[in-house]
Amino acid sequence: MEQTTQTRSWSGSFTLTSHPNLHGGYQNVFVTTANTDMSAHTELWPPHLNVYTPRRPVSRAEIANWVRRHSPPVCVFMANKHPDPAVNSQNQACFSSFVHYLLGNNFVAYAPWASPERLPGAGIVLYPSDSTGDSLLLGAIFTSTPFPDFLPPVHSSGPGAGHAQSAYAPTTSSAGYYGV
Repeated sequence: MEQTTQTRSWSGSFTLTSHPNLHGGYQNVFVTTANTDMSAHTELWPPHLNVYTPRRPVSRAEIANWVRRHSPPVCVFMANKHPDPAVNSQNQACFSSFVHYLLGNNFVAYAPWASPERLPGAGIVLYPSDSTGDSLLLGAIFTSTPFPDFLPPVHSSGPGAGHAQSAYAPTTSSAGYYGV
């Protein structure tokens, strides 16, 4: 008998910060997931996540190898479609720009949970794949566990600062993180 895996999607927004073109501002990008395993508990995810890059860059290969060895839930993120063509185009462009930045610099990004009472784990590690271009991000989900030890602390001063787990608590400096 063939066993099927149930999936559930999530739609929400990422706040990406500190893009050079925003002059210290913030950009919201509307995103959705596809083929998200039920063990990711998307029903508990907040509707909004702040996204940062760590102080010390982590290579995509490092997190991809860790994911292969430890098998946390993984989902695929993409820009969410909007009925207004202008908004949709801008949203797609912002998402693609962020993915392109991660690809071009061999970086990963973090989205710490903003509600530790609902999700005691660290959050989501976002990383692109060479095979998906700049249209998709993979997300390793940490609903009840901390991020792996080799990942450096999250460091932020943008909206939502202070919501990372204690080992990844934000600092007050804004250098070293990225967003669109």
